[in-house]
Amino acid sequence: MRTVWEDTVGDDDRAVLERGTARELDPAPDVLVVGGGIVGLAAAALCRRAGLGRVNVVETQTLAWGPSGRAAGFLAPGLHELGDPAPFVALARVGLAVHRELDATWDGALGLHDVDMDVMGIALPQQAEVHPLRLAAAYARRAGAVVTGVAVTGVDTAGGRVARVHTGAGDITPGALVLATGLPPAYLDFGPASRAGLLDVSWPSIKGHLLTTEPAPFRLEVSPGGPHIGVRQLPDGRLLAGGTLDPDDHEPDVRDDVVAGLREEMVALVPGAAGLSIDHAWTCFRPGTPDGLPVIDRVPGLENAWMSVGHFRTGLLLAPAAGRAIASWITSGERPPELASFGLGRFA
Repeated sequence: MRTVWEDTVGDDDRAVLERGTARELDPAPDVLVVGGGIVGLAAAALCRRAGLGRVNVVETQTLAWGPSGRAAGFLAPGLHELGDPAPFVALARVGLAVHRELDATWDGALGLHDVDMDVMGIALPQQAEVHPLRLAAAYARRAGAVVTGVAVTGVDTAGGRVARVHTGAGDITPGALVLATGLPPAYLDFGPASRAGLLDVSWPSIKGHLLTTEPAPFRLEVSPGGPHIGVRQLPDGRLLAGGTLDPDDHEPDVRDDVVAGLREEMVALVPGAAGLSIDHAWTCFRPGTPDGLPVIDRVPGLENAWMSVGHFRTGLLLAPAAGRAIASWITSGERPPELASFGLGRFA
């Protein structure tokens, strides 16, 4: 069940995603980011860019091993203009704008490609696409001390602050803690206040399927989308289709029946794909929230801890907007206005 991204990422980027040993960790960083997906890596890079000092990132697996590295790679705020709330659309637009700003500043390191989309007859010009693992590696190179294979096992608090973070590589005393773990981790159970404000919320994890074909003998002028899936063409000519919503399926295995249905939807959008064989099919689990919008907020009751979780299918798109906003919040102590709609309190 390898993804097409694993088989097409460059050797240098692959090495970055597997990087880091425990001896690189700073025992007292200014910022500790837990989670090495794109949301965490972008937060770390943007905290460093904001001048917040020494930054650590710890990840239990390899970087971008979860939904970040298994996504379709669309950066398309236009999709959300078709029905999502205005504050979310605004944050999505900022996400793409910051990606573009950083890609230009970093000499194309993010690998953004502009693309025009057509979703059910609605033209969405000037969207973007990326190779998710290349994107993650670019942020990782700028994220500070990034260490993989290190799990967080607990958090000590004192006086309404995170005092110590316990990891498999030793204890860390951060100035600020940023949790970018997809879903909130169980070790945030600090008592009734945290349970009522955080752990009692329903945090779904929604499975999806994606596929790629062999290289097509044609080029798509636009990336088409239907009511459930989108199709893009990779630089080598392969077509990628994704991603389904399979909320009642909690197993990681690829299901042949779902892939067959996904293929049918792809062919309906791109009739020329009918004769193409499938060369990759994989699944991912996207971290959700009760209303489908992310939570980007302070951890309840903790002055120096933040979370950026529940990004569902938009982690790649929102990551730099969320990261920049969290860096601003850490710096100023004030919630940025663009995050007003993404607080945990909306579920109270």
